[in-house]
Amino acid sequence: MSYAIALFLMGITTLLNSSLSAQFLTNFASGLALIYFSACMWHTKALYARLHIAFSWQRCVTWMLLGLIGVYFFSQVHVEESLRILMVSLTTLFIYLHRPRLFLAAQTRFKIDTYLKHCTYLMLSVVLLRSAYILSVSLNEAYITQHKWLWAATQFFIMLIHLVFFSLFMASSIVESINKLKREHILDPLTGLLNRRGFRLYITSIKPPSTQQHAILMADLDYFKKINDQYGHHLGDLALQHVSRILQNSMRSQDKVSRIGGEEFVIILENLAQQEAYAIAERIRHSIAYTPILYQGQSIQLSISIGMSFFTQAQQVDAALLDADQLLFDAKKMGRNQVQYSEFRYMEGTR
Repeated sequence: MSYAIALFLMGITTLLNSSLSAQFLTNFASGLALIYFSACMWHTKALYARLHIAFSWQRCVTWMLLGLIGVYFFSQVHVEESLRILMVSLTTLFIYLHRPRLFLAAQTRFKIDTYLKHCTYLMLSVVLLRSAYILSVSLNEAYITQHKWLWAATQFFIMLIHLVFFSLFMASSIVESINKLKREHILDPLTGLLNRRGFRLYITSIKPPSTQQHAILMADLDYFKKINDQYGHHLGDLALQHVSRILQNSMRSQDKVSRIGGEEFVIILENLAQQEAYAIAERIRHSIAYTPILYQGQSIQLSISIGMSFFTQAQQVDAALLDADQLLFDAKKMGRNQVQYSEFRYMEGTR
């Protein structure tokens, strides 16, 4: 929406600049500058939103007002066309870079966003070089009239850059939409964890050396049906989100957790010894048991049962998953709120 408004205002500015007489443009320079600066602000807002930078209306409006004062002064009080152009150029620069540190330091998620930043630098460079050149060679009003080709060439180049901007904005929106669909395809909407499909995709990406092992944990929230029956499904959803946060906070950055069913979670702990994996599983169990949910003034205790097995290659995952599921069943049968695990003997094909 912001970029559409910017394009509309920029089109009006270009149309007026192209169709009106020089005298009219001089007399109504402040009005045209207002439209142009407004287009710059909306364009900047769209650009900052694209790059995830906090946009400041206050700073932009301040620079616009200062620019309008300068344009009015050099078009009505002390007529100097080249200085007016310089004032417009500097105001354009300050609007686009009204938060210079954030803009320069902005990290782009896609290459196409990097191209947007480069286009911004290029456009501002052309605007400033044009005004600097005009100012350096002449300070009289007749210069622009005598060298219309220079003005036309730079105007055409700026319009070309805006066309590139338009293409990049459209392309970046498409790329983001595709990535959003991909994320929705593999993520659980309630917890933000990998879903069953995302878990399978992740497993296929594991290609460790055969000497390294991974742990696979099947975890199931204890008495989850009772929570839903007693407090309602809203609390059940809160409990799942609560447990999901604990799972993520209890693991290392390279580990993955998935929600594969109602209250069932699968956790992959990469490249670690059996006792290390057990320590993480116990940390998860302990954190859930000693971090109750506060709901409507009540402290509701939760617990989780975990079955843990091991594998080295992606093709061993299904067997390890079945083993972990059986161990989870054992943990439930033996009283819940505990970790059961098997010895790592998948290289020999037995448990």
